[in-house]
Amino acid sequence: MDDDHHIILVYKKNKKIIGSIIIELYGRNNINCFIRNVGVSEVERGKGFGKRLILSGLKEAKKKGALKAMLWVGYDNIIARNLYEKIGFVLDESEAEVIFQV
Repeated sequence: MDDDHHIILVYKKNKKIIGSIIIELYGRNNINCFIRNVGVSEVERGKGFGKRLILSGLKEAKKKGALKAMLWVGYDNIIARNLYEKIGFVLDESEAEVIFQV
């Protein structure tokens, strides 16, 4: 995908993809971004690769104009929720689903 509204990053280790992130930019001048997907291979989890992908993706989104970011995560996905909170995302209690914003 090659357009001004998406960011796709991959993390490689020993020439193998071990993680990826997809971010969609939207709104006037790409002012918002939505993290569509973050994934790290099971054997590489807990080593900081997800955090690096998210921070790199948010940095790229900011370069393209994003001032706000959000994502959805399963309420019972405690590991992911803890990661997002450490990065600075805050649970939006007014939503019916689990939505984090930074």
